[in-house]
Amino acid sequence: MKLPVRLFVATSALLLLEESQSFTPGHSTKRSFSSSRQMLDDAAYDIETVQSVGFQVQNLVIPGVAAAVAGAAALFIPKGEKKEATKAVSAPEPEPIDVSIPYDATAMLAYENWRKENEKGAFNAATFESFSKIYYDMSVETVTAKKLKREAEAMMAAADAGFSKAEKLAASLIEL
Repeated sequence: MKLPVRLFVATSALLLLEESQSFTPGHSTKRSFSSSRQMLDDAAYDIETVQSVGFQVQNLVIPGVAAAVAGAAALFIPKGEKKEATKAVSAPEPEPIDVSIPYDATAMLAYENWRKENEKGAFNAATFESFSKIYYDMSVETVTAKKLKREAEAMMAAADAGFSKAEKLAASLIEL
């Protein structure tokens, strides 16, 4: 397995280090791309140009070669080793966050507001227990009353519709 990876890396390095050839249009009006010209000539090898181009090539080629080698290595790693490699790289699981709300949270909030409004001082467990019993009873009674009011409003609307229909029928009796 190691030989194909080394062969691939060596071939890639040789291809990157040779002088580049590009297909450029010739001088004809047909704009042919079949002629090949060398991109660099001997006059282009002065020190400043080589240093600036070398810096640019270094920033572009080295990451590209590294990516190619990593991709090639991924192709040649046996399947069992791939799973082990991904397990080693995986991120640790985050700690669970407790987002639960205590059962008495609404009663506690109402108790705290009641204590401040009525200047009742510090928290007292016995007072909170009495307060929470009354608070929950009030909550149940409020919900029940709202439900009865909705039902009563629906009955009133039905009764109003019935009275309206009765009035129309009474008007039709007069016309007889």
